[in-house]
Amino acid sequence: MFGLLYALTAAMAGQFVAWVFLLAGIAKLLSPAKTVAAIQAYLNVPSPAARFLAIVLPWCEIVLALSLLVGLAAPYSSIGAVLLLVLFSTAQVSALLRGKDMNCGCFGTLSTRRLSWMNVIANVVLIATSSAFVAAVFCNVIGFSWNGTELPAHTLTITPIRGLEMQAVTLIVFVQWLAGNQIITNRRYEHEYWQERRAHTSAAAIKRLHQQPQL
Repeated sequence: MFGLLYALTAAMAGQFVAWVFLLAGIAKLLSPAKTVAAIQAYLNVPSPAARFLAIVLPWCEIVLALSLLVGLAAPYSSIGAVLLLVLFSTAQVSALLRGKDMNCGCFGTLSTRRLSWMNVIANVVLIATSSAFVAAVFCNVIGFSWNGTELPAHTLTITPIRGLEMQAVTLIVFVQWLAGNQIITNRRYEHEYWQERRAHTSAAAIKRLHQQPQL
């Protein structure tokens, strides 16, 4: 029972990471200028190198995502996902330690949140979930069957139908996660707006007070 629960959790985790990569890759492709700017801010590389990476990186994310979703070369794509997340986390930590004030650039024009340690924590969680999927695949806990037959050596066999069911569930979870992130971002912006407005109101009141004639 525990083995099946672990297999299901690991499989769903791998598919969740796949949705993250798919959205990130598509968003970067649709906003090349912002992707180039983010790469330059993170890596301090020349413009030609940044433009090259802005082309290669989104396609790497999309290929990894599709591979994870359909189970094609899953052992290698899962390792690739972990390595890419580690690289992203390293770049984010470096930028934060250098005092960079910038958007995270994780999802192209969809990235409205400023880079913070919460981005690093989110990446660490994704690394942990991807690692669980890697372990499950390499330990033969999870197997992929293209013709729908069960694999006796595996705790969980992901057939095409079962794979579609998992993709649907993880997509719903992924959308909820995006909505939660957007709510947090909106509340933070609202808080900053009211802080700025109160500071402006206080400054205006002090200025009026100093402009009053002395009796």
